[in-house]
Amino acid sequence: MRKRKFVARIARDEAKKFGVPIARITEQEFASYFERHSCRDKYDVATVLAARFPELAWRVPARPKFYDPEPRSILYFDSIALGIAYLDLTSEGEQKHIGEDGILSPASK
Repeated sequence: MRKRKFVARIARDEAKKFGVPIARITEQEFASYFERHSCRDKYDVATVLAARFPELAWRVPARPKFYDPEPRSILYFDSIALGIAYLDLTSEGEQKHIGEDGILSPASK
């Protein structure tokens, strides 16, 4: 827990230094978001993400035995899952405004 707070503080300080806005979602929001997609664990999440982003399918790790270490590639899916959950949770109820060039406008934020 101490390490998580330390890393969060470093990330917050670096973001502040570069003027990057910080946003949070709770662990409960994150878990309930993927429960809606019938995900029980991070390997199910990786499969859901690979269905959404087919170019990631080759990176989906096989579910390891309980005595095997976690595959390194699961870190990619952990990061992508957090980003997708945040984007989808913050855009619920809001209409996304996509310009003619296919880029989201500031109105979508």
